[in-house]
Amino acid sequence: ENENISFVGLSYLDETEKNKKINDMKQNNEVFSKKKNELSKTVQSSLEPVRNDCKNELNQNTTSNFSEPNPENMYNSIEDDVARQYEAIPFNVFSESHNTHGGSKAKLDSDYDYEEMYYDESNQQTKEPNEGPLNSSLQENELVEFQAFGNTYYGILRWRGCVPEKDFELAGIELDDLNPYLVTTNGTFNGRQLFKCSNGKAYFVKLSSCKPDSRFQGSAQQSKSHSKSQSVSGFHPPPNKLGDKYIGNMKGIQGHINSCYMDATLFAMFAFNSTFDFMLYQKSCKDDFGDNVQKCLHLNIVNPLRLNGFVEQPSIMELRKCLDNIGEIAGFLDKEKDPEEFLTILLEKVLKVEPFMTLRTHNQEDIGVYLYQIIADINPLNPQPSIQYLMELSFISNKSQLLKVPSVMMIQVPRFGLNKIFNRIQITPTLDLSPFLLDVQHFCIICGNSSSCYCKNCVCEFGWNNVYTYLCQKCSNIVHSHNKRQNHELVELSFFSSNVSEPFVPNTKAFTTMELFAVVCIKTSHYVSFVKCGEGDEASWVFFDSMADRHGDHDGYNIPKVIEVPKLKDFLMASPLDISNIKKEEEYALRLYEDASLCFYRNMQMSMYT
Repeated sequence: ENENISFVGLSYLDETEKNKKINDMKQNNEVFSKKKNELSKTVQSSLEPVRNDCKNELNQNTTSNFSEPNPENMYNSIEDDVARQYEAIPFNVFSESHNTHGGSKAKLDSDYDYEEMYYDESNQQTKEPNEGPLNSSLQENELVEFQAFGNTYYGILRWRGCVPEKDFELAGIELDDLNPYLVTTNGTFNGRQLFKCSNGKAYFVKLSSCKPDSRFQGSAQQSKSHSKSQSVSGFHPPPNKLGDKYIGNMKGIQGHINSCYMDATLFAMFAFNSTFDFMLYQKSCKDDFGDNVQKCLHLNIVNPLRLNGFVEQPSIMELRKCLDNIGEIAGFLDKEKDPEEFLTILLEKVLKVEPFMTLRTHNQEDIGVYLYQIIADINPLNPQPSIQYLMELSFISNKSQLLKVPSVMMIQVPRFGLNKIFNRIQITPTLDLSPFLLDVQHFCIICGNSSSCYCKNCVCEFGWNNVYTYLCQKCSNIVHSHNKRQNHELVELSFFSSNVSEPFVPNTKAFTTMELFAVVCIKTSHYVSFVKCGEGDEASWVFFDSMADRHGDHDGYNIPKVIEVPKLKDFLMASPLDISNIKKEEEYALRLYEDASLCFYRNMQMSMYT
């Protein structure tokens, strides 16, 4: 190694002096190597008896103690961490063939403590097991903590067991966050893949150095023992900004036995939004069932969610028991259901809330609805449509119009059971109601004069973004005089006119515009939600999963998780946005556009009157 060194610092010496210096350094290096080898032999001979005893004991227990990787944990995390360019494996976990100490052999396993791989030599700490519960009780997928460099780190125990190279039990931790001060991998140890996670988030320590995560011991013990539901009285408005109270593990609503449809829906409705708060205080419930559900929803779910950022699973189970006792639909305690079914029972049968929307059909009949189901066929010219496009197309197909601007709209995305009709749908951040709102004055798309009809087919001919192609009588005659457009279907606006002297012309676009504030998504029968915290274009968005992880097996509990997604608002506000070019690395954006099931829109002006 020394023969290849370039002695730039000796360039001022003549050739004779330089050679002499080099020879002296080589001789010193040979003496040092000789002393080093002698010292190594002495240490090895003194530790040989202890090493043999450890090897014998290890060989006897290798068959029973060696733990193979758990295939259930060989997964790829949804989190889109920035991948590192290398796997940072400590130098002393390599085999002897990777020795970096020149002619000397690699250290024996008994020559160093495993913690030395990760601690600075200058860091003189007492290496005693952390105080806390016995480590033998720790299970895979449990939240744990450990000490390193004088700091406390948190993560999930993804793997525990013995490896042939060590005579103690190891713990493979998936860290909560990337940390440049810890030597991390992607779940590999000594060339073996023990579990999988994002690169730079796997850390291996002695199992005796770990203990259960102290941050969640209260919630974990309560969840494990199935305690009574928590109750918080009073009025608590939704938070208008994010903080540590609302972000991380054990945040949001804790899922339990197929409750994800209910967890995701309630989190979307109440976590950061007050549009549905009137349901918690109205006096229209005239029976005991309605009162019990209203109190449970208000005191045991909404208030703890907003005040503490966390709702334990017994509170959700109590609400499910109340709904199951009503008897309208069986299976609320343990069966899979969908948000639409849950909302229909809750709003119409139990709380007896007035319908949010009123539709006027082609036969002049007014129908109140809680959720609007989009009914639209696939248009080959627009294979990845927007919510705005599908809403207009659906109103045209049904020959109906919206009677008035609602305070909130819940829109069901077109699906065929669990199967998607559209591969991707552009979720628009705003929804303009004026094209299908009754008694709103419309104007010709060509000349700007008052419109008397709209054409259902011209959008395909001219490529206009509007599904409702409003035309005045003069422009309509000119446009449809062409042979290719003579068969277009025209709809007279007078067909929907009501008994009013003059149509309503809104002064501002905001009056007829709805703002997106939540989206419930489904993938492989599991529901999650994206929710907006605050108002306006710059408000933050979060991703919520009530069953993001799990502690234990049959007697364990689910770990809910809330994650801030800063890039999501950039996708929503991009105009125009080509959703066909979204990369796979943007997992949250893909999940929003591919798995959307139920969209929530609100009108803040109308919310003041509910």
